[in-house]
Amino acid sequence: MNRLGFQPDRVLTVWQQLRAMANVGEMTLMSHFAEAEHPDGISGAMARIEQAAEGLECRRSLSNSAATLWHPEAHFDWVRPGIILYGASPSGQWRDIANTGLRPVMTLSSEIIGVQTLKAGERVGYGGRYTARDEQRIGIVAAGYADGYPRHAPTGTPVLVDGVRTMTVGPSRWIC
Repeated sequence: MNRLGFQPDRVLTVWQQLRAMANVGEMTLMSHFAEAEHPDGISGAMARIEQAAEGLECRRSLSNSAATLWHPEAHFDWVRPGIILYGASPSGQWRDIANTGLRPVMTLSSEIIGVQTLKAGERVGYGGRYTARDEQRIGIVAAGYADGYPRHAPTGTPVLVDGVRTMTVGPSRWIC
């Protein structure tokens, strides 16, 4: 993912330098997969990690939520589940974890406080990120950015209104 850490060609050198320091204790090789949601999403990363770790005797922790679920070959010494601890799918698709026994641990509930009718071409939300294609009715929900709902949450986030699945169309101070 090229976030923190060292490039593969530097791992052995840095590892040896750290091992030589008296104040450095036990070390673990850690990484994080960028595409573990896909069947072949870790093969390239695993090859780079194996090459970088050649000759190292160390514990390894590589698996994020997706790798924990779908790539047992990457479990090594321990896994680091994240989003699945909340009962959510790392792929964003509920059907991917429907048979795992995982369940959502929280919900966001609110009420519709208003209804607006948009004309074709009218925009909604911060940055006008949603544009109505046709005339459309939207509900305004008493929750939004001011309440901690992410301002950049994508349009299309699934929600239930009276048990009917629909989607958000333009997060702002209130959810629309």
